[in-house]
Amino acid sequence: MAAVRFGAGLKGKILDAMRCGTPSITSPIGAEGISGDDTFPGSIADNAADIAKQAITLYSDKEKWLQAQHLGFSMFNERFSAGLFSESLMARIEQTRHSLQDHRLNNFTGAMMRHHVHKSTQYMGQWIEEKNKHR
Repeated sequence: MAAVRFGAGLKGKILDAMRCGTPSITSPIGAEGISGDDTFPGSIADNAADIAKQAITLYSDKEKWLQAQHLGFSMFNERFSAGLFSESLMARIEQTRHSLQDHRLNNFTGAMMRHHVHKSTQYMGQWIEEKNKHR
């Protein structure tokens, strides 16, 4: 069960369950981005009572479990398998590696994150100094 109340992107717990053959019961938000227009490999429920009811039904109905399990395996292999993306990922990494200077100059988000990481370290150091002064 993955009762995800908010989030963005794909949910790792649901994908791990699909890969292992465990059907999931999740919220509508938890299912976003997983199945597209296809049937979700498990159940989708809006509240705790429905999640519990769906979990009992799925667990006690062997045929339903096996259908959801098969759908999960198929969906995972067709949409989320590492083999589908490994070539394009490696090509992107090589492209970035060969133009690293340009990438760093044009990567505003990365520069902003580096700046804030250094600032947070600075402020944490200042907070520790002040805390130690008052001991």
